[in-house]
Amino acid sequence: MGVGTVYNAQRQYVIFKLNEEYYAANVNHIVSIEKYMQVTRVPKARKSTMGIINLRGEVITVVDVKSMLGIPNTQTNGARIMITEISGNKIGIVVDTVVEVAEINNSMMQENVKVFQGKNREAITGVANVNDKYVMVLDMESLLWGDVKECPLT
Repeated sequence: MGVGTVYNAQRQYVIFKLNEEYYAANVNHIVSIEKYMQVTRVPKARKSTMGIINLRGEVITVVDVKSMLGIPNTQTNGARIMITEISGNKIGIVVDTVVEVAEINNSMMQENVKVFQGKNREAITGVANVNDKYVMVLDMESLLWGDVKECPLT
């Protein structure tokens, strides 16, 4: 890039709802979006771990992202399991509904919003205004792995 060139990073995000709020995850971390299926509970798993599913012969851990973010858990019809992959590890997260895939660029982001609290506040990298909706942009790696050295789901 030459002198004076402004780089306007633009990335695609999957926008989804948790209760009535909108969230976004970078599409680079999303492998697939599946209809909600029966989750088999795992004894002595972490509170946020719902259990495991068998997806096309692969066992995948499913987590309750609402619990991880401190959001009241209300079940809705039409829930989906978004299969994420980070550092070669697949983890399913339950979302109420998937809304759209949208491009979010730096000019749409407000990164210094100070209203977030709780242990996973660093997982919310900012707020974007997308199609007249405020969308909280998640850092999936931080949300699912945080500062844990080993798999946080076991």
